[in-house]
Amino acid sequence: MIFIFGTRESHLRTIPTPGHACTACANNEALSLLFFSRYAHLFFVPLFPVSRRMQVVCANCRQSGSESAIPASLLPSAKHLQKQTGRPWWQFIGLMLVGAAVAFFAVAALTSKPKDEQDKEELARLRQPQVGDVYVLNTADKGNVMLLRVQKVVPDSVYVSPSKAAEGSFKAYQHSHDANNYQPNQYAVPLSKLVNMHQQGELYDVLRD
Repeated sequence: MIFIFGTRESHLRTIPTPGHACTACANNEALSLLFFSRYAHLFFVPLFPVSRRMQVVCANCRQSGSESAIPASLLPSAKHLQKQTGRPWWQFIGLMLVGAAVAFFAVAALTSKPKDEQDKEELARLRQPQVGDVYVLNTADKGNVMLLRVQKVVPDSVYVSPSKAAEGSFKAYQHSHDANNYQPNQYAVPLSKLVNMHQQGELYDVLRD
């Protein structure tokens, strides 16, 4: 992969400075200070500022120069103005994106259960079922799931009712505990089979109110 990394410069502001003579033409009404900020970018997306500079320009003789060309009488004020000139927010987009990504993954890591812990919790629910538990099963139609609701618990087995149709995952979870979402017929499933289906990845979630 080719990474397009580099730096660019943007003009921040221009401030007229009458009363200071140009070192080239001696005109004391035509000098202006220009302030610039250089920033790093990746794929032309600004990452962060890297430096700043100022320039003096004479509108009379068109001469321009860097900080060394600024008249001595103007230099202290020029440096003060440079410190007061802030960088635009968009030059920090890269840092903001990195910060947002770090915050997202940190929150996700803190709020999500480790897979091993989640598997243990699901297995415990399978081995000690309750009426109203909902089993979420994968279907041959990718992106859809089938729901089985526990209607009765007997030793070593449960009686379940299937959902009326395979549904998209979001809709299935949204209506998983609605009794009207299930067929009236019931059939028995051994707990050992449910545990085996979970281990094979066919049954991947156990919902409980």
